[in-house]
Parts: sequence; C-alpha cells; structure tokens
Amino acid sequence: MGRRKRKVILLTIAGILGAAAVILLLVRMTAPSKEFTATQAIIENLPEYQDEIESWGYQVSVYDPAKESIEDAGTAMDYTLKNWALLYYSGRTYHPVLILKDSSGGYWFFHTGFDQYAQETTTTETAQLSFPDETEETVQVTRRLMLQKTNLDQPASFLNRSLPGEQSYYDVEVSLYVDARTLDTGEEVWLRKQSNLASTQYCSNNFEEHKLFHGIDPVKASRNSDYDIKQSFSAKQLSDWYHQGLDLQDRLMELYYGKEAWNSIREQEQAQPSFSGIPNPFSSFRVLTMSDQEVEDRLEERYGEPFTVLFSEPIGGNEQVEEIWAARVYTVVPERNPEEIFFAYSTVEGETFGVPGFRKGLSDTYQLDRLKSLLEETAVGTGWAPSFTYFRAPFQETEEHYYSAIRVEMDVTPQNLDDSCELLSVAIQKFVDETGLTPSEDFVNTAFLLRYREEEWPDDCICSVRLDWNDAISGPLDYRAESIRNTMLYEIEDFKERNAERLKPDSPETEPEPSNPTVIFEDEGNRLIWNAPAQPEPGIIRREDGSFQIQGDEVRNPWNEQTQHSDFWIWSEEEQQWTIFVWNGETQQYEPQTGLSA
Repeated sequence: MGRRKRKVILLTIAGILGAAAVILLLVRMTAPSKEFTATQAIIENLPEYQDEIESWGYQVSVYDPAKESIEDAGTAMDYTLKNWALLYYSGRTYHPVLILKDSSGGYWFFHTGFDQYAQETTTTETAQLSFPDETEETVQVTRRLMLQKTNLDQPASFLNRSLPGEQSYYDVEVSLYVDARTLDTGEEVWLRKQSNLASTQYCSNNFEEHKLFHGIDPVKASRNSDYDIKQSFSAKQLSDWYHQGLDLQDRLMELYYGKEAWNSIREQEQAQPSFSGIPNPFSSFRVLTMSDQEVEDRLEERYGEPFTVLFSEPIGGNEQVEEIWAARVYTVVPERNPEEIFFAYSTVEGETFGVPGFRKGLSDTYQLDRLKSLLEETAVGTGWAPSFTYFRAPFQETEEHYYSAIRVEMDVTPQNLDDSCELLSVAIQKFVDETGLTPSEDFVNTAFLLRYREEEWPDDCICSVRLDWNDAISGPLDYRAESIRNTMLYEIEDFKERNAERLKPDSPETEPEPSNPTVIFEDEGNRLIWNAPAQPEPGIIRREDGSFQIQGDEVRNPWNEQTQHSDFWIWSEEEQQWTIFVWNGETQQYEPQTGLSA
C-alpha cells in the first residue's frame, strides 16, 4: 500500500471521528450545564432544601421573571440593591433565580450556578468635593458594589483557562456606584478622588487584569475604573467574595447531587477541561497524540519538577505541515507558579517500517520562554536591548503560540562590546543555574546573533557573529564573558581583513561631484581660489565683454553638504578680501554670503 493511499485512509477515519465529534459537540453545547440543572431543581423543590440553606446563615428567596417584573425606578441608586441586581437577568432568561441574603445585607444570586454578588455600604466621611464647589466637607457616602459574571449561561470559573487577550479571559464585570450627599440638606455632591460610576471587566483568577470597553488591552487596561474601584475595594476582597459565591455553589450542588457524586462530576470535568467555555469533545480521541497525563509525566522527567496541563486542543488544517500526521497543543503551567503559562506540542510524523504515524515527539516552549525572560530581565536598565526571531517549524506561521526555536539578536558597537559580552554571559549563567541545562549535555534550540558595526563603516557593512548553544562543528557554547569577547574580536578582525576595500574611508574621488555651475567674474582683478590640494588648475576664459567665465567641469571647489553644491571663494585685489559665493536654491544662482579680510 502506497504512502498516499495510507494517508487517504487515515484522513477518512479522521473525518468520521471528526463528524462524530461535531455531533457530540452540538449535543453538549445545547445540553444544560449541571450547575443550571441543580439550581433550577432546588428552586422548584425549595421547601425540601430551604431549612438546610438557612442553617448556613442566609435568608432564602426566589425571583421568577415569568411572574414578576422590576419597575423602572430611574437611576441606579433609586432602585433597591436587590432590584438593581435583578436587572442583570432582564431580557436574558425566563427561568427563576435563587437569592441568598447574608447577615451583613449582601446578596448572592444563582441561576446557572453562582451568577453575581451585590452589597451596599453607607459611611460618613470627610472628603474633597469636585461639585458643586471644590471644598472639603463631611458627607454621607453610599457605595454599591456589583460583581457579575459576564456570561450568564456559562458556569463561573474556578480557574479561568482562557489566554490573556481573549474576550473570555475577562469573565467577571465589577461595577461601583457612589452616591455622596451633604449631612444637613441631603444635596448630592461629587467626590474629587472617586468617580460616581466605575465599571470594568476582570479576570477572575486575580481581579488585577482588566479590559477597556472599546477593545481588549490587558497592558494599558481601564485604568480610571480600576483605580476608582480599588480606592474602595482591594483585589483580594473582590476575589474573596467571588470565591465565597463559588463555595456556596459547591454547597448547593452537594445538596442536590450528594457530596461524593458532585466531587466525581468535578473530577471528570477537570480531566476533560473546556476551551473558551465550550466543552472539547476531541479530548476523547487521542488515538495518536499524547494524553495530558503523558505530557505532564514527560515534562516532569525532562525538567525535574511537576507540571499541570490546563487544557489541550488538536491542531489541524492550515496549522500543520505536510509531514505531520497528527498534532496537539497543550497549555501548561509549573505547579510552583500557576501564572507561568507555556505551551507543549505532541506530534506524530513520518513512517517507520510501513506503519503510519509511528514516531511521536513532544516539544515545548518552557525552556525558551525562561531564557527569553532572563535575557530581558538582565537587560533592564542597561541600555542593552536584545530582540528575538521566532522559528515555528514544523508548524505554519499561523500557529501563534508555538515556536520551536529562537534566535537572540543584539546590536554591538565598539563602545558596548565588553558590556554586551558580560550581560549575555550573566543571562546564560542564570538560565543554566535555574534549569540545570548546559550546552555540553543538553539541547536547547537557540542561537545568539551579535551584529557588530562601527560608526564610520558603510551602512551595509555589519559583522554578524553567530553563537550556537551546541554547534555540530564548533561544539558546545563557551558562555564565559571572556570567551565570547575573544570570539567577537577574532571574527571582527577577520571581517575587516576580508572587507578592507569596502571599509576604507571615503576619498575625495568618491565625494559627490559638484553640480558644475558657471560663475561669472566681472572684474579683471578677481581670481578664483579653492581648498588645497585641488587639481587641476581651473580653466578661466576671458569673454568678449571683458568678463571672465570659469568652466565648472574643470573646477574642484569645496563641497557644501547643506546646499549640495560647490562653494566658490573669490579674492579681490582691490578690496583685499575674500568673497564666498554660495548656491541659493530658491533663486537658482550663486550669491555672495560674506566677506573676509586678508
């Protein structure tokens, strides 16, 4: 059986499995979540569960949008806290909502499991006002906080597994309404240091990363809203309230399913995690690529520390190259630092003894990410700025998260040569110390390109010196600063010898040629002078009208970079001074600029 025929058979099988996966995906997407099922069942049979829930210290009530409506009250603060929170469900569902009220007056709402938390506090404060007058006054301030998940139909995340920059990464919206009034008249005033409305979306993992309303930007973020919210509530407080809602959700689920059954459900969901909120049916079809557990074991064996695969996805279509039979990408974190996300790739390629897809491989960006970070950390405050070129083989360039190799590029000059060698050596030593990987014993797919150039060299003359982690010919990299410097000096000297002609300073013959203008001298006593040495002697022709004409094609005069023409220096015997004629681009003629006495 030929290779092409075998591949067609494999692709046919993959197509059948893919169709089955799509059907499974559609079924799972349309099926209600277990959190929704349990919440609605508890509401429907509330008398059976109410005593137990109230024993936790909460008052229990239900809001049914099919039977009740929230009357329009005007602005946010004109609504009761409870009714303002219930507007979250307006037009979004016709299913009832379970409401728990705690002893401090805070509300917890459950529709698809935990949905939102609302609280209101009133204090008396002395504050700077911005309206109606910029004065300091003692006022009564009411702050209303709303913490709501952005997707009502998706259960709240214990761990948000989306990637920074994706819409689903910002899964909780926090809003703060501030109402300040004078104590004597009750007149509304505005606080100078806090807006009366602040709202932005956070990642529930930390309540630090947030987004702009006009576009996702986790770097610049919605600074004003975040600042106003954090004036009153810290990220830890927001996170604590969010996780209290998740804890209440767990208790409700255990109440309905039973503790052991709910724990079993949670374990199954963690074993087959979802991507961007949609269950991944392809996680069951691991005929060729590695399982999450295999990847974790291989990485721990490779780096000597435990890792956790957050989720994985198959790669296909335009992302693969021809030689790859199957591929899967895994989003991974080291257990010591769950925020240090990197990517691993399981590939099946080639043929061995006629068996398709016999060779399995696992690559990852862990070591390269760490090397890149250490180089950037070492460069901080030094003026040394490494850049990086990424190589993504065996995948196509469109697979944005993956790279199999990096080239570190640095611009080097005579002035920073020693410092560049020292900083590079320090960064590599830190990498060796942290990872235990050495050029003599371990493979790291990286190279360092040092681009040396001297200021007087032509622009296209650059001495590029490549240092490989472990080169097949030159052997492992000696990353001591002295060794790197000696290699650079040797390569620079060799480059200068091979390019001696190109590196010669510009001679007068290579300067821009003058524009060969014609200059007329009206007095016989005038004569031309030029910057020595200038040859040949200028040719001067006496015209019939008695004036002198200087032939430009025989004249070599000082070149003026500003005007891009030659200057002419004229000596007057009568006045005993020099006159400098400089080209005027506007009038298109030479004009005298200054006079110098002899």
